[in-house]
Amino acid sequence: MTDIEDGRLALVGQPAAGRTGEADRPSLQELLDATSLQTRARERAEATVPVDDALAPLLPDGGLLRGAVTEVGDAGLLVQLAAVPAATGAVWSAVIDIPEFGDQAARSAGVPIERLAHVENSQGLFADVVVALAPAFRLLLVRPPAGMTGKMAARLDSHLRAHGTVVLAYGGHWPGAQLRLDVTHRLWRGLGDGWGQLTERQVRVECTGRRTRGRARSAELILPDAAGRVSRPAERLFETARQARTVFAL
Repeated sequence: MTDIEDGRLALVGQPAAGRTGEADRPSLQELLDATSLQTRARERAEATVPVDDALAPLLPDGGLLRGAVTEVGDAGLLVQLAAVPAATGAVWSAVIDIPEFGDQAARSAGVPIERLAHVENSQGLFADVVVALAPAFRLLLVRPPAGMTGKMAARLDSHLRAHGTVVLAYGGHWPGAQLRLDVTHRLWRGLGDGWGQLTERQVRVECTGRRTRGRARSAELILPDAAGRVSRPAERLFETARQARTVFAL
């Protein structure tokens, strides 16, 4: 119900303009701002799949975009990117045409290998396999076939968007991929003077691609650390780019 006072409409039982309590009410602009921030946060959460906290700052959306393809140029980084998405919820993931993908390393990173399917040697049926698995698998780790065409990629991209499936493409080029992550510098630690074993790898990771809007992102990480996970270093690993280029690489 409404009441008319001095030509203005007011809800019955609510203070009209000029009445006691008006100052306590938020303005329309404040309500719009609050709603907008909440809406954006909710939409971002719904549009992405979370990753490890150490990796999130590298990604423009703070996570892996649903229905999108991210190229990954390093096997260790591939495993760590997959760990949280594969372990979040009772979902299944699949590895396509990456026979060197190690279950032991995946388990150490936190990937539930009991919900991880392997498809090896798709033998020219790569696109058909992706189309068949996308509706049932949240995450696909794939090696794109040599010479993958833009036409094939565009058809698969449309299918992935329709199902919200995340794809991490390793060991090949996926035309039109939204992002690419590469390890640009690396340094292994753990060996003593002729003895010991490698315990951790210190790296610099760079994120490029269309989704970055021309603003590449980079981070220094320990990948893997002594526990087989990814973590942030306590201090800067590579003091200069020149130093990073001269470290021992494996």
